[in-house]
Amino acid sequence: GDGNTITAYHPGVIQVNHTDYNASLFITPTDLVELPDITLLAEIDHTRLTELITQPLQVLLIGTGTAQQPLAPDLSVMLY
Repeated sequence: GDGNTITAYHPGVIQVNHTDYNASLFITPTDLVELPDITLLAEIDHTRLTELITQPLQVLLIGTGTAQQPLAPDLSVMLY
């Protein structure tokens, strides 16, 4: 079908539509944006999140590696 589908995940690699990526991504049904400058959760700030989220989200999945880390509270409130 059309759109973006996460087809696999391995440590350090996410596969979208059978293409491997090893950088941070922002994926919507119609867009896929590589974010090579974001390698840590702390690098997601209010400005960057506002630039990326231009329409209501149904799901926001943030991979944080082997340890679960919450999104900063001031950023979390932007999602409601």
